[in-house]
Amino acid sequence: MVIEAFEKVKELETAIHNSNINNKEELEAFRIQFLGTKNCIKPLFAAIRDIPNDRKKEYGQLINAVKQQAEQKFEASAQQLLSKAANDVDVPDLTAPAESLELGSRHPVSLVLNQMIEIFDRLGFTIAEDSEIEGWKDLLEHNVTDKDVVIGISASGTAPYVIGALKSCQENGIATGCIACNVNSPMAAASDFPVEVVVGPEFVTGSTRMKSGTAQKLV
Repeated sequence: MVIEAFEKVKELETAIHNSNINNKEELEAFRIQFLGTKNCIKPLFAAIRDIPNDRKKEYGQLINAVKQQAEQKFEASAQQLLSKAANDVDVPDLTAPAESLELGSRHPVSLVLNQMIEIFDRLGFTIAEDSEIEGWKDLLEHNVTDKDVVIGISASGTAPYVIGALKSCQENGIATGCIACNVNSPMAAASDFPVEVVVGPEFVTGSTRMKSGTAQKLV
């Protein structure tokens, strides 16, 4: 009985030594067999009660050595697999042409807007987001006269709609003023009484409703 117990420990030691661990699946199988909650080393610890007292110490030391051997092999194998995975990282060919990416679809609102523009374009209309002529036309609809003072407001001072309206006012003897957030802007040049409030760059590029809009409202 005693000899059989020691032989089982030796067989287990040999099995640990001869275990081949080449991937994470084999590593996990090794852990379950030798280090898991129901590992094959635990029964050997339980068998120590059947070992004679004069050999219990020898038997216990042998089992502990086998357990440490299993732990060391597991840690060493895990480290080797990690190193191998790091070295096997695929490096892309930086000289290869870029892969083509599929473009996303347009927003439904943009699709409808484009269709409307195409319809008006076929009818002979010209699409203009900002026009110098339109500013003066809108003022005439409000019956502006030389008794009025027209104030133009533009954060950048470059809006064609506002500049066109102010120029036409000057040509027709109507007093003009403006509120801009840039110095020496084209809008200021077309105004009799320009007010320039320099607030510096916006926190968000192009968002004139932040500092510029607030400054103009205060003025």
